[in-house]
Amino acid sequence: MKSNFERERQNALLRAYGYHWKKETVWALYSPIGTRVSTQSALAEIAKLQVHKPGHPSTLWADDLLSLSHPLVLVLDTETTGFGADAEVIDIALVDKYGEVYLDTLIQCQAETIPQEAMAIHRIHKSTLHDAPTFSQVWQQLEQLLAGHEIVIYNAEYDLRLLRQTAKRYDLELPPMQTHCLMQRYSAYVGQASTHSEGYRNMKLVAACYHFQIEQTIAHRALADAQASLEVLHKLATQSGENNEVAELWGAK
Repeated sequence: MKSNFERERQNALLRAYGYHWKKETVWALYSPIGTRVSTQSALAEIAKLQVHKPGHPSTLWADDLLSLSHPLVLVLDTETTGFGADAEVIDIALVDKYGEVYLDTLIQCQAETIPQEAMAIHRIHKSTLHDAPTFSQVWQQLEQLLAGHEIVIYNAEYDLRLLRQTAKRYDLELPPMQTHCLMQRYSAYVGQASTHSEGYRNMKLVAACYHFQIEQTIAHRALADAQASLEVLHKLATQSGENNEVAELWGAK
């Protein structure tokens, strides 16, 4: 019989891969596409998704990006006040491929309150931002970092949209950037077909962390998620079958 701790870990793994429980006559488990499944078959499917694929295009991409031929690479993450057109960035971090922190700051928001659904994710309250700088105050440093580096983001479409609409609030504009979406690369590596469109189902960062046994101690804060994304990038690179100078240095840390 599983302990409560083991059940919680198992349920967290199932949630990370899009499975959910629903109360019927008894509790029933449903797959990401809405079909009822057994726990055993769900775990077996997850195990198939976690099979490593040396030489996969995503692993070769990660290995190349971490090589010394790409010296200026930063991993970015943000936390925001929500998902809509009026949402703002309130937490941002950038780390380089060796793990050095280039930027880690909370940012004041113009909204009077932060919606409960957003706070439930990142635990950032409006009062937490009282002494934080404004977006304008961090802009000069942020703009230089974005313009001068290749930027890797887990779910780049979302973070870039939120950065653009936050910048627009202050009559600012993001500079031309060279960006990479780690989520797209990892999702292609997993290879689970999307049920909504062509291509692959988008895999959450937490799923990638479970896959590569990366411990997330403070999930859903910008620095912690940027560091977790960086580890995913390095783990992908190690599956390439290539020798990577940066990955070797990372592993020796």
